[in-house]
Amino acid sequence: MPLAVTAAPTLSRARTDFTAVVVVVVLAGLVVVGGWAVARAAESILEHTDLSAGFVGAVLMGLVNALPETVTSIAAVRRGAVTLAIAAVVGGNCLDALNLVVGDIAYRGGSLFHEAAPDELFLTSSALVMTAVLLGGLLVRQRGGWLRVGFDGILLVVLYLGTVAVLAF
Repeated sequence: MPLAVTAAPTLSRARTDFTAVVVVVVLAGLVVVGGWAVARAAESILEHTDLSAGFVGAVLMGLVNALPETVTSIAAVRRGAVTLAIAAVVGGNCLDALNLVVGDIAYRGGSLFHEAAPDELFLTSSALVMTAVLLGGLLVRQRGGWLRVGFDGILLVVLYLGTVAVLAF
């Protein structure tokens, strides 16, 4: 059996790798600036409307935060990478939870977790219930259901709309 010979990286390959790194760094910077802009916009919405901070954070900022995951999931599913789509959403949610630790470190008034208002506690409880439904859907596999969506999909939409309604009023 012949041994495979690997060629040394060429200059064009190194240039391509460097370009990829530069693109990732620039895009990461844009994401940081975008995140800052979204936070400022949310503060402005709170100042100029009667909406609650829980509603603005959970619904408006949550939608903006979820858009990239939604696009990524749709693209993955269309390419046949269903597991990638599921893992991206669940993994993103895990990292979002870790962002609370980052916020806790940055918060100068003590522990961020002790500042949670009833809206945040309700939202956390709703997220736990929705995660349990998601897990149930992954464990109990259905071939179809209403609108080609299993029980878990329908229940998740109902739970989300109910959560939004409670936070809105």
